[in-house]
Amino acid sequence: MFDWSPTQFLLFAVLIAPGFVARSVYRLLVPSLRQDATSLTVELATYGMINLALVAWMIPFVLHQGLIQERPAVFALGMTAMLVVIPASLGVVIFVVRRSRWATRWFQHPMPTAWDFLFAQRRALWVLFHLKSGERIGGFFGRESYASSYPTEAEIYVENIWRVDENGRFAENVEGNAGMIIRYADCHMMEFYRAEGRS
Repeated sequence: MFDWSPTQFLLFAVLIAPGFVARSVYRLLVPSLRQDATSLTVELATYGMINLALVAWMIPFVLHQGLIQERPAVFALGMTAMLVVIPASLGVVIFVVRRSRWATRWFQHPMPTAWDFLFAQRRALWVLFHLKSGERIGGFFGRESYASSYPTEAEIYVENIWRVDENGRFAENVEGNAGMIIRYADCHMMEFYRAEGRS
């Protein structure tokens, strides 16, 4: 059994637990494959060290003698900030910075595929599907639509179906439709058009 003092336990918690929080928040924003144990350990330790650097000034206050007995609410708030709020914010900030125009000039974009990059923007879009069968069909991708993310198979649910004329223009809405699911594997191309004013 480990015989840790409260100070040793807190330092361990501030280093390790925030890594899980920051990584979990970041992975909610960026789809990714399951990692091996070595890569996961390095990533958790990196997040933990960054978080420790950010909260180091708070540790003496939280560890102040008698704080947990005299002001338990303040102690709880301090621990929550160090172990949850700041690490979660760290995950979001790293995601935002990695997506910035400046960062993508020098580093790889965090989104693993063009598919994920497009649909992570959550824009309303008109989609023209060119099926491998030779057919073309249109769809509207809005708030009620969905696109899968890496590493699962690329497929999309569009909430509205449109017939397309011989020139590729959206001709008419399919009456009574409830949308459709299309696999990217069944298409040789998809065209996307902005749908300003719709969501």
